[in-house]
This record gives sequence, C-alpha cells and structure tokens, in this order.
Amino acid sequence: MSEALYYYATPGGRYAQKGCPASPEVDETLVRVLRTLDETARAGVFAPVADSCDFCDFQAVCGRTREARAGRKKGDPRLAAFLKLREIP
Repeated sequence: MSEALYYYATPGGRYAQKGCPASPEVDETLVRVLRTLDETARAGVFAPVADSCDFCDFQAVCGRTREARAGRKKGDPRLAAFLKLREIP
C-alpha cells in the first residue's frame, strides 16, 4: 500500500509527519497545494503567517510587529488561495 507523507515543523520546535493512504483525492490535493505555492511565489507574494512563532529562530527577521502585519495582509486577495490551503485537514 502506498502512503503520502507530510513532514512539518511543530510549534514546539520539533518535526513531525502526517501520513495518509495514497489516493486520487490525495494526489489532487497535493497538486493543488504545489500549484498554489508555485503561483504565489512566482507572483512574489509570500504570506506572513504569525500564529506559531515562539519556536522560530528567525523572529528578529520578522520583527515585533509580525502579528499586526500578518493580520493586515489576511484580506489581500493575492493571498486568498494560499490562506485557503490552511483549511485542508
């Protein structure tokens, strides 16, 4: 049986993985995610997501106003497709 795995950084500063059986639905979701990330990066749009910054080694890069900046940009229509990805279970 094939499985799709997603590796990610956790808010606790560790790494975890989430797996699910490979299926046509999983394949479609993966293609949508990759296409959305590619399109937003090509457009020069990088979404600030400031909800799990406590573990990040690069907080100084974003600065103390990261939460306010991320909040202001949530309504930017160029980020709509990216933000929609966060709804994927």
